[in-house]
Amino acid sequence: MHIDVLMICITILLAVAAVVVIAFLVVKPYLNKMSSNNEMHIINEKYALFNNIDSDSISEKLDKYFSEYVNRYVIYKFVSKKITYIKDNEVETMVSDLTKFIAVDISELYIFYIKMSTSITDQDSLLLYIKNKVRAEVVDVVSSYNKANISQN
Repeated sequence: MHIDVLMICITILLAVAAVVVIAFLVVKPYLNKMSSNNEMHIINEKYALFNNIDSDSISEKLDKYFSEYVNRYVIYKFVSKKITYIKDNEVETMVSDLTKFIAVDISELYIFYIKMSTSITDQDSLLLYIKNKVRAEVVDVVSSYNKANISQN
């Protein structure tokens, strides 16, 4: 009698397992397709948002953002200490410091704009982009700062 009950339980468990396996085989492709469709929908929404952004305005604001950050740093680090000439070895220190500050402070809108306009997908590429923008701004500001102070002397 106990063997009959045990056989019935095993048969029921095997039947349930078969149903689960069949359901998994049928449902998994459907779920994968739904996930893929959802990802495509999100990508399409991102492009729609990006196309509605006034890219000229955002680009100008982003350039101004970098410029203001560099100018504040120069004022704090050099002007306030009455240092009249910024040496070349200070440039890399400035670039490194400012890249760290900006990477933490930059708004999600600017990050979204940068990623969409440049096809950047990973954090390392975003940091490299920020570093290159900072470097260009630092070189420009340092050059102007040094020229202005040399002409005053």
